[in-house]
Amino acid sequence: MATFFTKLGVPVHATQSRFLSWEDFRTHNLILLGHDEANRWLDPILSKLPIRLAVTEGDHPRRIVNMNPEKGQASEYRLSYTASKDQPSQDYGLVSMIGGTDGRHQLLLINGLNTEGTEAAMEYLTDPASLQNVFSSLRRTAPKHTGRWQFQLVLRTEVRDKVPTRADLIVVKVL
Repeated sequence: MATFFTKLGVPVHATQSRFLSWEDFRTHNLILLGHDEANRWLDPILSKLPIRLAVTEGDHPRRIVNMNPEKGQASEYRLSYTASKDQPSQDYGLVSMIGGTDGRHQLLLINGLNTEGTEAAMEYLTDPASLQNVFSSLRRTAPKHTGRWQFQLVLRTEVRDKVPTRADLIVVKVL
């Protein structure tokens, strides 16, 4: 991600989420990576959005929850495992582009169920052809939209030997 932004001439400062404060959210554009079990900022932000992350609860492993699924969309997206159950064969990523707390800054949340899902989503967003697909999908979903895009995406990726191989855009929600 840093290389991508550097090529665009956008300065990047990386820090661990534990060092962030609400003041940072008011004064900076931020990109938050990872799952809500590792990043305490995600749940308060995602709790107001139609697609959220859910932590492991009893028999329910971590998952992406679609609070208002449209026709053809699932209400939950979970890891799929190989026959041996030790490595996921399919992971999911959630991308949320939303306005910051002050209305002038933006938040980009890139969150996989596992590391592979986060990695696949980051790669998808930095690939020019994939990014073009995102914008085409957004325009198809909301053809009369004006202004900054705020949206959520769900991506599915196949995983081989703990490496994401390809991501597919499966849900587009314009906020």
